[in-house]
Amino acid sequence: MRSLAFASLLVLAACSDDAGADQNKAADTANVELAPGQWETTTEITSVTSQDNGTPVLKAAEKTVVSTCVGEGEGRKPPPAVLSGMEECSYDTVYMSRGRVTAAMSCTEPGLAGKILVSTEGKYQAESFDTSAQIQTALSGDGDVTASAKITGRRTGECTAAEPTA
Repeated sequence: MRSLAFASLLVLAACSDDAGADQNKAADTANVELAPGQWETTTEITSVTSQDNGTPVLKAAEKTVVSTCVGEGEGRKPPPAVLSGMEECSYDTVYMSRGRVTAAMSCTEPGLAGKILVSTEGKYQAESFDTSAQIQTALSGDGDVTASAKITGRRTGECTAAEPTA
């Protein structure tokens, strides 16, 4: 009888250790944020649908790469270029918690008159992220599109010094 009671206690203790490990893992996931440093964001347009009779401003299979510094304390709200893959953006909304990210951004692109709206969602870890994005242009001329894209990012090291402008 004593051995049965002792075995029950061992099983209970083992279960408690697993539960504690699960709680620690959940706490680690809840606190994860993008690590400070230089980040490389790659955007690949996967599909494009023209919204008017103009020549689309984006093309399927188009790929861009942007490098951005994430500063100390910016891991839960990095510069918008990190999540959008575009240099000139501002957040409408951003949510990063427990390894999930959703963001909506308004962007501009040199040479285009109007806005580019980027909505993205996916998963992130301290050193990388992988999201799917919906893009919609609102241009003053022809060429408006809706597009889908895959946006990925990875930390490449410490922040590099900004290059001087001429």
